[in-house]
Amino acid sequence: MGKKAKGRILAIDPGTKNIGVAISDPNLVIAFARPAIQNTPEGITTLIELCQSEQVSTIVVGQLLIQGQHAINDTLKIQLQSKLPEIEFIDFNEDFSTQDAIEELKASGASSEEIAEMKDSYAARKILENYLAAT
Repeated sequence: MGKKAKGRILAIDPGTKNIGVAISDPNLVIAFARPAIQNTPEGITTLIELCQSEQVSTIVVGQLLIQGQHAINDTLKIQLQSKLPEIEFIDFNEDFSTQDAIEELKASGASSEEIAEMKDSYAARKILENYLAAT
């Protein structure tokens, strides 16, 4: 893995209801959580539009490597690949990213409602931070 990307990197944390979203800065150093997107056909269209407007060159897809539950992640990845053939897709370990995100939000003093709203995208940010550190 190398930092070959010519555009930003987007990380997604796919879930049955929501897709956590985080995006890198143009220099591929900092990960920013974005609002989660509903895992619906309309939400997927929103995600595709985000990739196009932010000039995303790589999508890092969180994969549960320990639990081996790839169905949601693979289905979403296949949908996105068919609409965004110019983008590179990379599977990356997302184990414990949601738990880490919840702990970070609790430590920051977030309310239960804020945690519920932000945990998916904070998990995506954790995935992206780990990916950027590994490349």
